[in-house]
Amino acid sequence: MSTPKLTRHYYLLIGGTVGWFWSTTSGMMFRRAPLEIMRPSDPDEIRICADGYMARAAHMIGGTVRIGRALGSYRLHGGNGWADGRILGTGVGLGRMSPDTEIAIRRALANRWCEVAPGLEHLISRQSMRRTLVDLIGLSAAFALLEKNSDAGFLLKDWATPQRKLQTRLIGLLPPKLRPRRFRDIV
Repeated sequence: MSTPKLTRHYYLLIGGTVGWFWSTTSGMMFRRAPLEIMRPSDPDEIRICADGYMARAAHMIGGTVRIGRALGSYRLHGGNGWADGRILGTGVGLGRMSPDTEIAIRRALANRWCEVAPGLEHLISRQSMRRTLVDLIGLSAAFALLEKNSDAGFLLKDWATPQRKLQTRLIGLLPPKLRPRRFRDIV
């Protein structure tokens, strides 16, 4: 994992970095190509928080440049779903979403990433795509994905060694809070 690099008021985040780095939807801009590549086959999967899906999807392919100062404002109204408080909102913490929404987004991203990975190999190494996928969903979820998603074999087939599977199972016996971060599954 790399640390964000600060250049004046810009943060440069490399594509595989995991976390939430973005502002509200009105503050996001994307290149069209990553969004077209990562557009889910079933848009109903991401009906809630499509911006969260698209921000992460574009980031997985090309990284993120984040401007570290406000260049606009956010209008609050009665229909705001996430930020309905007077200043920053009280519905959900900044950059956080409900666990069910988080799981749905990560599941949709993982499935789409596996589907488009062969076509991205000329841009992103298979090893980097694999690391991004495993960081996104966790190790044991990656093994489960390999079993139920035929597209996952392109990224995970050689990676899923018996030793890695045993290590993942043994660490899975630890309480979740004691596990290293990469062993905490989301999907």
